[in-house]
Amino acid sequence: MVCPALLLQSFIWISLMGKGVQYYVVSRMCVIRQSTVLIPCKHTSRYEQVRTAEWLFGKSPEQMVSVSQDPAFEGRVEFVQSDTGNCSLVLRDVRKSDAGIFRFVLSTSSERDWTNNQGIQVEVTDAELEVQTESDVVMEGDWILFVCGSCIPSMTVPTYIWRKDGRLHSQHHGNNILFLDSVELENGGRYSCTLSGHGELNSMSAEITVRPGYAPKSISTSISPSGEIVEGDSVTLSCNSDAKPPAGIRWIKEGTLVESGRIYSISNISSDHSGEYKCRSRNKYGEKDSAVLLNVMYAPRDVAVTANPSGEIVEGDSVTLICSSDSNPPALIFSWFKENQISAVGSGQSFSPLQGGPFYCEAQNKYGSERSASVSVTRSSSLITVGITAAVVLTSVILMVLIGLLIRRKRVTPSEEQNHRGPQHNKTLESPEDAYMTLDPKSRCSEYDTLDNMKRSCEDTDDLEAPTYEDINN
Repeated sequence: MVCPALLLQSFIWISLMGKGVQYYVVSRMCVIRQSTVLIPCKHTSRYEQVRTAEWLFGKSPEQMVSVSQDPAFEGRVEFVQSDTGNCSLVLRDVRKSDAGIFRFVLSTSSERDWTNNQGIQVEVTDAELEVQTESDVVMEGDWILFVCGSCIPSMTVPTYIWRKDGRLHSQHHGNNILFLDSVELENGGRYSCTLSGHGELNSMSAEITVRPGYAPKSISTSISPSGEIVEGDSVTLSCNSDAKPPAGIRWIKEGTLVESGRIYSISNISSDHSGEYKCRSRNKYGEKDSAVLLNVMYAPRDVAVTANPSGEIVEGDSVTLICSSDSNPPALIFSWFKENQISAVGSGQSFSPLQGGPFYCEAQNKYGSERSASVSVTRSSSLITVGITAAVVLTSVILMVLIGLLIRRKRVTPSEEQNHRGPQHNKTLESPEDAYMTLDPKSRCSEYDTLDNMKRSCEDTDDLEAPTYEDINN
């Protein structure tokens, strides 16, 4: 059994009721084999005089004998004079068999006896070496625990000296443990210990053989808590691998190192943390990866509405509003509202309003909902009215131009016409209506081809009979 490193004296004061004796003793001690030790005891009394002090010894409180009458203690014990208030016991040449319970008995002048019923537990230690290893076969990366002695001496704390292959390895004052964490091949050898001032108590040596390790294998990753992870949660990624010596662990996301160590903790997680994480386990013999997928759920956000077609909508045309959002899982419920109205006017990811006005959509999944900004739909009949008015005005202008040309042609004098046509056209007109035939057919075509009712081509005018002119003044 290994005693705590700081297990020194623990003292007890016992106050007796009424007139009596107060005494001061330790409750537990650790002593070194072959050493001389003082088992302390002190008493005071105001009303009674202590006449004698006797010490009892036994392996249990029920089996106690006087040390002065026990042959095993002959010549090795000494009682301190009780009249000075000191009731200590000196024990020389401590043996392993001295481990047990020591209890004193104080006799007073009133023939009353006083004692400590619990006694003093004495342990005897040696420089015996105890070795504990992680496994029966020590490999690179294992730990080894060496313990020198069963406890640490109480009265005089020694320095523990450790040797490997006969050479000094280390020294530890008041600490009887040597711990080797993650041993390497060079840690193999023969170990022994001793206590300062007790060189004759050299321990038996222990041979340690360290075998080569191996590359990481059997890598496992996990996410805690399990199940769905929602934005705002705290998540822990864990990675374990079997490797000797123990492998270094690194967490990698999308080629970037995000954490070193077996545990990667994320608090107040967001959608940006979603993705594949690789646990990379590496030691001097190799490396191995294991991946885990982190999928963070969140309510809809960035909800937006687009119109198809965009711009002003002409009376009679149709427009489709489309709602989009970013969410995980994708939003499946879409509701359409007209601004300042409580009831929905439509549902589904697309919506075709029959009236103009500001509209918005609301996207929803199992983790929440979010609305978009309003989009204004404007329906107008003005474009049609303007188009019709422009056509009427253009037609009126053309008709007025044509009428003006006709009136101008009608006012031309015969002499002007004669001069324009030449002598060969100076013929007698048969009727007043022939005045309108003074126009050359070819010229007439070019003058009137802007009218919608003029269907004949210019080529047809060559076959017309030449008109006859006469002087109407005669």
